Amino acid sequence: AEDGIRDYKVTGVQTCALPILQGFDITESRRRDRMLAQTQQVALVGGWEIDLQTGELYWTEETWRLHDLEPNSIVLTAERAIAFYTAGSREILIEAFEKAKQGRPYGLELEIVSASGRHRWVYTTGAVSWEDGKPVRLYGSFQDISERREVEHALRESEQRLQLALSASDLGFWEWDVGEDMAHQDEDWLRRARSEEHTSELQSPCN
Repeated sequence: AEDGIRDYKVTGVQTCALPILQGFDITESRRRDRMLAQTQQVALVGGWEIDLQTGELYWTEETWRLHDLEPNSIVLTAERAIAFYTAGSREILIEAFEKAKQGRPYGLELEIVSASGRHRWVYTTGAVSWEDGKPVRLYGSFQDISERREVEHALRESEQRLQLALSASDLGFWEWDVGEDMAHQDEDWLRRARSEEHTSELQSPCN
């Protein structure tokens, strides 16, 4: 709908005399759908749902994109979706999937290999929907967290390099938490402090 033109869906029923027509403004519905798709793309988060009775699996457009696939380009099944996960992640997901059917929701950080061979870390959630006391569908979210994982990995490597440098230089590390009024030291600092204290005692004229 552009330039003031609105979209309408017309439905009708036939009576013995004349058909009765009724119009529904679907402009807002289309706008909501478009905004939802745009929001998912910006946030790199999609959604999924599986019918436990029929096995039919549904992905939102962003979930397809995160797998490097065009929407509806393949026939989706649970087995085919799980196959995108790496071996270790696949085992974790299958176990969580079975527990979710029993009413135990999950939120996991797992690794996938997309259709184009790209490795991605994703945060995926799952929960069950019940009808008449029976689980009828599972649904959840699917978010790309690869960038965050890369930052965390780089930070860990930086901390490890710093620790190696401190150990090689025989230096220690300490910090003071002003809020808790508490000091924290690493093992190298404590070892050096104990050594210097011991040396000071040996050199004391009182001994």
